Amino acid sequence: MLNILRRFFRRNDPLVLGCAVALSAFSVLLLMGIQQMGVIGRRTVIMQIIAAALGLLLALGLAHLDYERLGGWWKFYVPAAVALMLLTFTPLGQTRSDAIETNRSWLNLGFTTIQPAEFLKIAFILSLAYHLSRTEGRLGENRTLIRVALHAIFPVLLILLQKDWGVAAVMLFIVVAMVIMAGLPRRWIVMGAAAAVVFIPLAWFFLLDDYQKIRFTLLKNPEAYALGAAYQQLQGRISFGSGQMFGIGIFSGEHRYVPDMYNDMIFTFIGESVGFIGALGVLVVYIILLVRILQIGIRSSNRMGRCITVGVFTMLASQIIINVAMCLLVGPSVGVTLPLLSAGGSSVLSAYLGLGLVLSVGHAEKPTMFS
Repeated sequence: MLNILRRFFRRNDPLVLGCAVALSAFSVLLLMGIQQMGVIGRRTVIMQIIAAALGLLLALGLAHLDYERLGGWWKFYVPAAVALMLLTFTPLGQTRSDAIETNRSWLNLGFTTIQPAEFLKIAFILSLAYHLSRTEGRLGENRTLIRVALHAIFPVLLILLQKDWGVAAVMLFIVVAMVIMAGLPRRWIVMGAAAAVVFIPLAWFFLLDDYQKIRFTLLKNPEAYALGAAYQQLQGRISFGSGQMFGIGIFSGEHRYVPDMYNDMIFTFIGESVGFIGALGVLVVYIILLVRILQIGIRSSNRMGRCITVGVFTMLASQIIINVAMCLLVGPSVGVTLPLLSAGGSSVLSAYLGLGLVLSVGHAEKPTMFS
């Protein structure tokens, strides 16, 4: 038995798995506490357990597959991911509303709903890493760069059509990080940064609608929108602060109600339940996980492997930063989940699939006397 465990942990990074399982277990506890309040039903908790268990199995399965071969199968999984996205524009699509906007990013399967954009993120990271791995030394060429740009822009535009601004932002961060990692010449990086500086004010005045601008302007004076667009975030900030240093307990039954406290705003429930110290502990676990992902990428001798780890790192890191900023009212509310903690099977599966690809990269590296 001991030998089996040794072989298991030798083939599967224990730090990555340990952090992921710990976060999933904590998520179930949090959701049980929210269930006790009557905000969600038992089904939400059960679905979270099922999603975490299935995700862990998928991650362990991916860990033992050749990620380069998986990348070469893009003709199968990319069209499937895109098809799921397109189905959201049919009667099977389901809308979700917040205080000021409605987005069409869910697919109703009858027995449950899924968010196809979560799976598109993983398909995109894998396919783009495969694409970039075959452009070594040619990424500065116009023809090659145009092809990569088309590859990168298409899924972002598809998500924008759903009005899912949060996931679109995460995808954009992934694109930038992976392309730079692949060796984009410095002149293109400078030109891209200059274009962003010019585009941002143009987008503000000519592309964004008033309800989109409100997400940013309310940050200056959220109390002015206390009964409208800022209600959720204001309630969340009060909830987080009421936990003080050590919190009032997950099952205390005295929690303040915050809209979507089981999903996008779960970090506010964490702050109220286990306090500032507990919330800080959660962030430390995330940092350990992210650092380990980078270590696996640095250790990889394969260009595609490094691109995958950077893509997964950026996906998780950007979601954590955006979500925490949103919950603490220092960033706009854009509907981004907290990886492995927020309720939602699609989000949980996406995170585990990403970690499975990272484990595959780590598993592909043969151990040496110094590793």
